[in-house]
Amino acid sequence: MVSISSLAALVTLATAAAPTAPSFQSSYSRAVTLASEQQKPVAVFIGAGQAGYANLVADGTMPVEATKTLQSQYVCLYVDTTTADGQELAGRFRMSEGLVISDRTGGLQAFRHNGTITAAELTNSVRTFAEPGFVANTTVQAGRVVAAPAAVPVPVTAVPVMAAPVYSGSVLGNAYYPTFRPVGNCPNGRCPNAR
Repeated sequence: MVSISSLAALVTLATAAAPTAPSFQSSYSRAVTLASEQQKPVAVFIGAGQAGYANLVADGTMPVEATKTLQSQYVCLYVDTTTADGQELAGRFRMSEGLVISDRTGGLQAFRHNGTITAAELTNSVRTFAEPGFVANTTVQAGRVVAAPAAVPVPVTAVPVMAAPVYSGSVLGNAYYPTFRPVGNCPNGRCPNAR
């Protein structure tokens, strides 16, 4: 016969072993700094409301394996589009809802998924892009390679004061991939889009 205290202990252990959500940063600049320090990719979840990240998964539940991988191998950022700052940052990603995974440098987009994602695709994607030897040579979108990796947008607050930002981008299909290059940091002083 199982006592109530034993059953309670088992439930506590099962709950502790099965996290329901990764730990999310709320500041883009803090997430990028942590990713750089820890040499981890950034997983940017863009959604609406306090737990909008869960609504990005087709069945509304973060898969246990994906959550474990996100907690141990990523710096996670949640962008809440119900806030002004969240809307502005989501606009820089050209996405109102979805997931963007950077490479380990935090500077290139390795994966983009606009809208909801299946639990299996989320689990597979976070495993794939967390591999230690992974190098972003392309950006994967909706399961297919769409372009050379796009730069992750840099918020105005993260731009050095002495460098004037020059924004450009490329359009491939219906997707816009922003890039960022501060003036003066180009090799030999020859920036392709310097003014």
